[in-house]
Amino acid sequence: MEEYEINCVVKDNSGIITQLGFKDQGIHSIFIITRLILSGRISSFYVNKNGNKVKVVVRDSIIDNESLISDDECINIDDLNFLPKCSS
Repeated sequence: MEEYEINCVVKDNSGIITQLGFKDQGIHSIFIITRLILSGRISSFYVNKNGNKVKVVVRDSIIDNESLISDDECINIDDLNFLPKCSS
């Protein structure tokens, strides 16, 4: 099973996360990651939160405007803002 660790974020001028950085895999847009999750082509994206592997899922939203959240045992929405900013 392929698993990819998300370890940083890129935000736009409004503070909205637009891209995710992956350990040893570069930086990719939320749109691409969402499509990979929905298509089932990648088995798992996750974040390391306080030493725990937390799966990243697509939050139900308006069609073509999905967003990603970490699925921390379904306890509220965590919008990945705890991750550091990706360095250039």
